[in-house]
Amino acid sequence: MPSVFEYEDYKAFLKEAIRRRQQRGSRTALARAMGCQSAYVTHVLGGQAELSLEQGERASFFLGLTESETGFFLLLVQIRRAGSAPLKELLLKQKERLKAKQSGLGDRIRISGSLRTPDRALYYSDWKYAAVHVAVTIPSLRTEDALARHLGLSKSAVRETLLFLKAKGLVTDRQGHLIPGKTVLHLPADSPWISAHHRNWRLKSLESLCRQSPGELHYSGVVSCSDDDRLKIQEALTKTLREILEQVQTSPEEKLVGLGIDWFQVNG
Repeated sequence: MPSVFEYEDYKAFLKEAIRRRQQRGSRTALARAMGCQSAYVTHVLGGQAELSLEQGERASFFLGLTESETGFFLLLVQIRRAGSAPLKELLLKQKERLKAKQSGLGDRIRISGSLRTPDRALYYSDWKYAAVHVAVTIPSLRTEDALARHLGLSKSAVRETLLFLKAKGLVTDRQGHLIPGKTVLHLPADSPWISAHHRNWRLKSLESLCRQSPGELHYSGVVSCSDDDRLKIQEALTKTLREILEQVQTSPEEKLVGLGIDWFQVNG
């Protein structure tokens, strides 16, 4: 399913959503869900008609959109239906505010869970907790010895880390073999530990620069661009990151890889 936040026109989104369903009769099923004839859907997609807000809400339900996605989709419908330039301008400003809000990754990427507040302070205090937590998904790293060798940690540090992860259900132990539990956590952008989390992995990135290992990618730079293009690039990066994480979810666990992306305004 495409992300509705990537579209400026609800009709383009509907066309792509129908195409990706790859099922015969998808347009007819959508029309049935909206309470109209399939010919009307054809007229809407062809530009000869517009959806009502009620039809838009039913279409959103049919496509399985979330509450925030439905709100954005209906706003796109209102923009197309706006009868005056001032109203359209007002709605366009609302659209940009919603897009900016949705650029927060926690709202754009499917999240499976989070730690309780007291446990977050420890988990995000040191890179080893997240590293061991995710490393256990790799079959060859499911023992204390293997983790210590691969991550360059002492056995006691690995053991201490695992005690915490096991206590929180993030890792389980079955006859000496470690089994991953919940592996996708979400730290909100306004969390008091977000800076520590970013700092932990930026420092690990600097360590990898010192190794100068082949097959790794590092880029740092500064550019100038319009504010409109800044927002478009931010949206493109968010889309790419979501696609990467979706690909990772179905990828065999073989290598532990660090991922960091920065895109921010440089102010004095």
